[in-house]
Amino acid sequence: MKKYLLLAFSIILSLYLIYKVQHHAYTYASLVMLLACFISLFIYKKEKSRLIIIYLGSFIMVFLFGEIYFSSKAAANREYQLNYGDEVHVSNEYIGLTPAKNSQRTFTFTYEDSLIYQVTETIDQHGRRIVPQLSAKNGKAVFFFGCSFTFGMGVDDHEAMPYQFQQGVASNYQAFNFGYNAYGAHQMLAILENGQEKAGLGNYKPSFAFYQGIMDHVYRGTTADREYLGPKYRLNEKKQLERVGSLVSPTSNKINYYFNKSKLISRLLIRWQQSLTATEDDIDLWMTMVEKSANIFEERYGGEFYCLLWNELRADKGLYESILKELKERKIKVIEVEEIIPGYTKDYDHYLIFKDGHPKANAHQAIGKYLADFLNKKNKELATEQ
Repeated sequence: MKKYLLLAFSIILSLYLIYKVQHHAYTYASLVMLLACFISLFIYKKEKSRLIIIYLGSFIMVFLFGEIYFSSKAAANREYQLNYGDEVHVSNEYIGLTPAKNSQRTFTFTYEDSLIYQVTETIDQHGRRIVPQLSAKNGKAVFFFGCSFTFGMGVDDHEAMPYQFQQGVASNYQAFNFGYNAYGAHQMLAILENGQEKAGLGNYKPSFAFYQGIMDHVYRGTTADREYLGPKYRLNEKKQLERVGSLVSPTSNKINYYFNKSKLISRLLIRWQQSLTATEDDIDLWMTMVEKSANIFEERYGGEFYCLLWNELRADKGLYESILKELKERKIKVIEVEEIIPGYTKDYDHYLIFKDGHPKANAHQAIGKYLADFLNKKNKELATEQ
C-alpha cells in the first residue's frame, strides 16, 4: 500500500498546481508527475507495473513537450484589471454571465509582448456599458443587442457604437447597450422574455431595436455551442421554441477555465471549435430566436426591429447568403454592414483589430453615425407627416 503513496501524492500535488498556479501550471504539474514516474521505476519491481509507468511517463513527456511548444507560441494574452467594483462578471439566472454593476475595468490585449490595445470599460448601475445620458428622462429609446461587437470590446467607452450613436442622434433618442462578450441571439431572447431590458427604462418609450449579428452567432446557443454559460433553447417536435435550461453549468464553465490554463489543450479545443460547421437545425434555431426576439419587441413596444448583419471571412461558405435570404423571408428588417462600410470584407485590417478581430473605433463610428442619421431622418419624416 505504501508504494502507491508517491503516485497519489504526486497526483494531488499536480492537481493543486493546476488549481493554484496561473501561468505554466500544466508544465509544473507534468514535471511533478514525470519525477514521480522516474522514482517509481526504482520502487516497482514487477514487469507489468514498470511497463505501465513507462507508458504513463512517455505520455506525460509528450504532453510536456507539447505544452512547452505551445507556451512558446502563445502569442495572445487578454487580461482584466478592476479599477473599481468587486467583480468583472456576475451570473444572472436568466441570461448567464453579465458585466458586474457599478464597475470599471481596464482590459489589455497583447500579442507577442506587443500592446495591441488597452481600453477602459465602465459599467453602469444596471450592468450595461455606459452611454451618454439625456437630461430629460423621457422620450424614445433605442435598444442595442449583440455580442462584443455591440458591447465594444477593444475600444474605449466613448468609442463603442451605441455611445457613438448617442452622440450623433437627435436629443429625443436614448441608447441602451445590452451587448456583452460572447453573447448571441439566445441572450437577447432571454433578456426580452424575462423583461430584463426594463431596468432603468423609466419613462422612455422603446422605438427601435438593433441586433448586431455575426456569423459566429449561429454557433452560439445552438447544438454547436461549446463553452459559454447562457440560456439553452430548442425547437420541439412542433417547431415551437422553448427554453430547456442552460447551455453550460457554472461548474462546467469552471472546468473549462482550468482546462484553458493548458496551452496544448486550449489549442486543441480551438482547432476543434474551428472545425465545427453549422447544421440546418442550428441555422433554424438561431433564426427562430432572432424572429421571436423581434416579435416580442415589436408587440411589447410597437417599435421596429432591425438586424445589423456582419459577414466574416472564417464563416462557412455560403452561410451569410443563406442567413440573409432566410431573414428576409421571415420579414425581419436587415441592414447589411456592407451598406454602411462598403468594401470592409476586402479591407479587414483597416476596420478590424489586428489579431483580435473586433471592430476598430472607425468601424464603430461609421455604424453609429449611420444609425444616428437613419433615425434622425425617420424622425424628420414622422414630424412632417404630423
